[in-house]
This record gives sequence, structure tokens and C-alpha cells, in this order.
Amino acid sequence: IILGSDKVAKVVKKTPSENELIMELTGITSSETVNALYKGTNNIDRLVIENSAPNKLKVYMPETPEILKECFVTNQFDITYINDKLRFNVDSIDFNFAKSPHPVETYSVIMTEKNKKLVYTSDCSMAGIIKSNTAGANVVIGDSCILQENHKIGAPHISVKELAENVPADCKLYLAHLTFGQENEILKEAKTFHPNAEIVKDFEL
Repeated sequence: IILGSDKVAKVVKKTPSENELIMELTGITSSETVNALYKGTNNIDRLVIENSAPNKLKVYMPETPEILKECFVTNQFDITYINDKLRFNVDSIDFNFAKSPHPVETYSVIMTEKNKKLVYTSDCSMAGIIKSNTAGANVVIGDSCILQENHKIGAPHISVKELAENVPADCKLYLAHLTFGQENEILKEAKTFHPNAEIVKDFEL
């Protein structure tokens, strides 16, 4: 798939060859095009996206797992791999990352602007790391998928109780990565240890 513009609305040219079909698309955004094509194919390993437009979609992501990396390594995206040393600024917001202990490579995202701090914990198995990364935060979006009664030693995630006890007492705590069907129990457990906890809602943060 060759995307000649970021504002692209129909297939304007098809050039079949022995083993491939080339389509040039115009009219919808390139990211919408990619999403639609991925949903419409049974094998994304054989789907190659090229973007000849000057403005590519900027993506920040871990370098593993490999299967995820392969989906984004195309000319459609401008990729920066996350690590503990990565720092950058967007407008007036500073971004930095802290690797979290978890079987799959993942990082806490720490955003600061003047005297304000927002932290997304990502998946994390150690309460001490949560406490360190969220120190001084005004807002925390936290890993909240395991109730304390279901938590076992060596689990890849901390419990909701551990999350609530280890973020700043005066921060706003948004519970994310929820276990489907246990939202009420998760919120009740979190509020027992952190009154400012609530379930995160799309586009309402």
C-alpha cells in the first residue's frame, strides 16, 4: 500500500503484478487507512505499508515483543524506541520513561509541566517501583487488574491494594487495565486505601 499523502478517498490506481497488487489511496487519513486495511486482511505479515508523504505518524514504543515491532516497522511510521534514558519535550510538557518489572517489556510514562506531574504506571509487578515513579504526581493512571484476594507471589502485576497504598495520598488515581466484570470490586478496594480513586473513562481524563 503506497500512501502518497496524509490526506487521502478512494483507490485511484491498481497495478497488479504476478504476486502483488499496488494501490494508491487518497481521501482519508493514512492512519485510518492502515487500521481499516489491517482489519480487512487475514494475514498482516503480508501487508506492507509505504508512506511517501512528508508527515509520518510518530510512534514511541518498546523494541519488544518482536511481533508488535514488526507491525510498525514500515515507512508509514516514524518510530522511536523507548528506554530508560529517553527524554523529550512536546510543547511545554517533558516526557521521560522508567522501565517496569514485567514479563513483557514495558515502561512507566512520566509527564511533567512546571509543577504538575502525570504518571501512567504501565504493567508493573513491584509496588516499590510504583512508589518511586509516582512520587510527587498530581495524577496517576495505574495498573489495576488484580484484587488483593486473587494476588499471588510472583504475579506480573501488583494488586489494586498495593497500587492504592503506594501512589501519593493526595493525587488523583485513575484505575486502568481492569479485569472485565470486576470493575465495582476493583473500585471498592482502591477507595478503601485511596479515597481519590476512580475508574478511568475514555476521553474524560
